[in-house]
Amino acid sequence: MKNNVKLFLPLPLFIFSITFFFSCDSNGINSFISRSDPFPDNPSIKSLSGGKALSLSWKADTGADSYLVMRSIDGQNGLGAFEEIYSGDETVYLDRDIDVCLSYAYRLDKQRGGKIFKGSDIAYFIRTLPFADEVTALGLEDGSVVRLSWNTDENADSYILRKQSIDQNNNRTNLDPIELGQTMYIDSELEIDKIYSYRLDKVRGSELFEGSAVTLYSRMRPEPTPGVITVLRLNEGTAAYLLWDADTHADSYIIMKTETGIAGVDFTDDLKTVKIELTGKTSYIDNDIDTGKAYAYRLDKVQRGVTHEGLAISTFEKSRSDPVPGVITARSLNGGTTAYLTWTADNGADSYRVMRSLNDGSAIQFTARADESDGFFLQSKTSAMDTGLADDKSYLYRLDKERNGQWVIGTEITVFSQTRPFPFGEAPIADGFRADGKIALNWSNDDGADSYILMRREDDPANSSFTQWKSIWEGQELTYVDDTVNPEKSGRYEYRLNKRRNGTIYEWVYDVTLAVAAGVEQDAFEPNNIQSQATILDNSRTANLYCFGYSDGQVLSDADWYKVNIPAGKTAHIKVIYSTSTSGSEKSWFDLYLPGQTPVPIPHNTNFAIKNEASVQQYIAFAIRPRTEEFLTDGRVGGCVVTYTIMWHEISNN
Repeated sequence: MKNNVKLFLPLPLFIFSITFFFSCDSNGINSFISRSDPFPDNPSIKSLSGGKALSLSWKADTGADSYLVMRSIDGQNGLGAFEEIYSGDETVYLDRDIDVCLSYAYRLDKQRGGKIFKGSDIAYFIRTLPFADEVTALGLEDGSVVRLSWNTDENADSYILRKQSIDQNNNRTNLDPIELGQTMYIDSELEIDKIYSYRLDKVRGSELFEGSAVTLYSRMRPEPTPGVITVLRLNEGTAAYLLWDADTHADSYIIMKTETGIAGVDFTDDLKTVKIELTGKTSYIDNDIDTGKAYAYRLDKVQRGVTHEGLAISTFEKSRSDPVPGVITARSLNGGTTAYLTWTADNGADSYRVMRSLNDGSAIQFTARADESDGFFLQSKTSAMDTGLADDKSYLYRLDKERNGQWVIGTEITVFSQTRPFPFGEAPIADGFRADGKIALNWSNDDGADSYILMRREDDPANSSFTQWKSIWEGQELTYVDDTVNPEKSGRYEYRLNKRRNGTIYEWVYDVTLAVAAGVEQDAFEPNNIQSQATILDNSRTANLYCFGYSDGQVLSDADWYKVNIPAGKTAHIKVIYSTSTSGSEKSWFDLYLPGQTPVPIPHNTNFAIKNEASVQQYIAFAIRPRTEEFLTDGRVGGCVVTYTIMWHEISNN
């Protein structure tokens, strides 16, 4: 209990009344109440303004008179010396003296009565570096403008777009870099017949992070298509009017003209051949015509100084002869689904007609195609496209010629066989490591297929089996995003690709792809799941590993390979810190694997050694692998994605 005792003291001039308070128990006055010692604490860290400032906070401690915030730089060789950055009695502190390229460690000390109580725990702020990215190029308008875009990187202050031009002789020119604050750029400074390469670098603070991926965008024109000259008679045959279709891929045209005779057509005879060069024209009037002579014309095209010789030959003579039987040349296009038909011009004919029959062993019945406007009833052209061809069929073609309203039936028959390959089997490629929880799939183009059918089944852990296969999509595209997956149920799926052709479905039951709807993206260092793709560990890296087990015993898992540059006779001490958001971060989620050695578990925030026993400095490679007994229920089914940070701690002698 507590008692209040008042003492009245007589004084000469006035009286003081003084009250004393004591702490008493049943035995009388005991003592004043004493405070407990300060308790150990660890500051909480919150990143502000993209990591340009850090907010630190801690619990109030009645046993402490004041607090001291100590800071160290967490560098490549481990922690540096701790320095005091704050002293006071507040429980929050805003650290603005931050280098955006560095990681930090903080310790909370406490002071009482002149005595310093040093904190035992350390809080880390691990700086995440900008990730490597690739530029996506999309041509606009006629290809003279390209839209360049890339992903937002919160760890970069700005982006630098590197541009290089490549001409047809592979001469490369570096153009001025473009520094940007956004993730998109429209490039309209493109020249024809050049290829452009783009690389994305990133800037943070004073550091430049060079990109590794290069995106190519081509402004190279394809080769000119073979042209055909149409010849018309002018002035009762004293002049020839030549015309042809324009070709945007040609810089200029060359008309080759030669006299024809018993030896046929020979454009290499310099005495009889004339070369007429034209630019920007698609017609020409030839007035140099001699009576009794016949001429042949060929259209060549020039692109970038290279001459592409024409295939078709057109003839003309001043005195018209009767039409002669013509022969059609058939060439396969578009995988055999189109026949490109050409023949030699005949000055004795006013127009031509192409007739077609199915070559199936039955009686030959030549008919003109129903869509006559598509070119089968022709005026003066010497070529036609037949696109109405069925799969695996053979066709016969005949050329008829008309003069003065009378048709001369052709006597020569051309055989054209259109055979399409059968569909081939393949497993689709799946990517379920997306933030939106969907699974993206893609596959190869197959000329033998009319459409693709995507099949899916789900792992059913409740019944320790898979659900039945079902069709989820059919179409002609080569990509599909499956947004009907259910990560909450199991998230584990199998996909396979069927193909349809002429109503028949072709199945490949063993070409199967495993996929999971992970709901998170893979780290920026993928692919590094084999030793030859090992990531250089020259700074702290934040990455993730996954492992998923299926009911039938299949396992879909990742591995991360790293390599460290270690001086001769030295040992690198490296540690892995599991993310605090990982349930059970105190587990040894991963195994350390060194080639030729037995894997060993990696505890949380504990150093492991990589030795260089050679007499020279060299890179030593090692792998971080998931431990299935930790990821999978009973080491068999289930799975998850675990985020971690791996970093250097120190270098020591062997």
